[in-house]
Amino acid sequence: MKLSYWLSIVALMASSSVFADQGHKPLQLRPLLGFRFGGEFENLVTGDSVRVKSAPAYGLALDFSPSGGPEKLQLLWSHQEAELDASGWDSLSDFDLTIDYFGIGGLIEYPQGPYVPYASMTLGATHIDAQGYGSDTRFSFSIGGGLKYFPGEQKRLALHADVRGYGTVVDSNAAFIYSGGQTVIAYSADVWWQLEASIGVLLAF
Repeated sequence: MKLSYWLSIVALMASSSVFADQGHKPLQLRPLLGFRFGGEFENLVTGDSVRVKSAPAYGLALDFSPSGGPEKLQLLWSHQEAELDASGWDSLSDFDLTIDYFGIGGLIEYPQGPYVPYASMTLGATHIDAQGYGSDTRFSFSIGGGLKYFPGEQKRLALHADVRGYGTVVDSNAAFIYSGGQTVIAYSADVWWQLEASIGVLLAF
């Protein structure tokens, strides 16, 4: 998954140099830094709900349009290192989770002078690693929107803010975290949700 993702990035950057010679800026590179909330599981031993602790997240978005127009192809990756609140269990204490989202989709912009609101949607995969207790990879999607602000006429540099919901499609009660030889954690719904807010600097090529 990661190899194919970065190969796509290289291909897009190579293509962008051709269109840049024609006066377009087809590629926008957007590092993301923010905070991610939510994510709930079920303790199969007690039946209680357990939550992923809110934690920082970082990632990268690539917005690509050969013509430089408002409709763009988007590649997205976002990574979070968090903890699952397992306090009160007999067999476990809090333990680390890494959660990665990989997506490809579309973005449409609504330019208003230097301010560029946008909406986007991606399809892809979520990978959750419970650091020795199990891991899982599932189909996922994201829906988001935000604002880009270009302070100069060349529009090579901008500030941006993004709010995005990630939905991971799962089987309710599907389990993947193990302790002491038994399954102890399962998803609690058919769609597993997280919400992320991020900011960053945009570079256009």
